[in-house]
Amino acid sequence: MNREELLNALKTAYETLAPIEGQMNDVVDQSDEWLELHNQYVELLDNRDIFVRIILAMIRLYFWCCIMLLAGFCVKSMMGGNVASPMIIGLIFAVYLANRKFIKRKIIKKRMDAAFIDVNAEYEAYKKRKADLIAANPDIFGFLPIKYTKAEIISKFIEYIENQRADSLKEAINLYEQEKRH
Repeated sequence: MNREELLNALKTAYETLAPIEGQMNDVVDQSDEWLELHNQYVELLDNRDIFVRIILAMIRLYFWCCIMLLAGFCVKSMMGGNVASPMIIGLIFAVYLANRKFIKRKIIKKRMDAAFIDVNAEYEAYKKRKADLIAANPDIFGFLPIKYTKAEIISKFIEYIENQRADSLKEAINLYEQEKRH
């Protein structure tokens, strides 16, 4: 295959692959969403100050229990009411305050898992579409090793040949591998 035939074959391969790989950008956007959720999740799991958090949660719990106990005695002395009702409400509220990060972490984990499943499914569908495209067009992709059937790599090969840095596919591959290492 001479230089012009190689250049035309590479351009055809690039034009065939570019739309499929353009669809991959949607998957990348979804993976960015997953990464953002993951970062939020990791932030909530930060264990460097776990001891301080436990102490603060215990202090909050103690504080709310004291407030509700005082409120219960006030209600009982002023109206002759029941002490248990304000204390139960206070305990529920204190437990909620102590566990709100746990609840938020659980919600983010569910969203993160759902986003990961979506991203993984999209990526698998993309890989299948690309493999089917390559298998269905051996006349377009037959001269390229499978490892180099990516639009980005093919565009590099086209650049090498157009700039006369390579005259054959072998030279373009070697130049690409050399640049990749450095």
